[in-house]
Amino acid sequence: MANECIPLYRPGADITCIAGGAITGKTFVKVSVGLNPGNPSSNVDSTLATVVTNTAAGRAFGVAVADAASGARVAVITGPGHVVPVTCGAAVAAGAEVESNATGQAITLASGKVLGYAVSATTAAGQDLFVRLA
Repeated sequence: MANECIPLYRPGADITCIAGGAITGKTFVKVSVGLNPGNPSSNVDSTLATVVTNTAAGRAFGVAVADAASGARVAVITGPGHVVPVTCGAAVAAGAEVESNATGQAITLASGKVLGYAVSATTAAGQDLFVRLA
């Protein structure tokens, strides 16, 4: 077999990960245990990254597609340009840059990492906000 380059991820596809704790769909997640295909760990599949709910103001890997129990597989949408619904943690104006709160919800950028750009608006916490991922 030739020395083949097989991409781990190509834009337009979700990335399957392992939930490192309970994950709520439509929230930002971050990698907690990276890929390690050459040295299997406690992951169900060491070729999958483990993700947890993103921290307040932290850099996110992407947005969880659905709820997942700890140890279950969860699809994550990642990559700039995707426009996805993210549950908001407060009212957010259209056009605002957004970051994550401590539960992975989108809030207006204060001092954290820019995770995206609001292409809709919300008036209260718990509503879906369409975000163009950064």
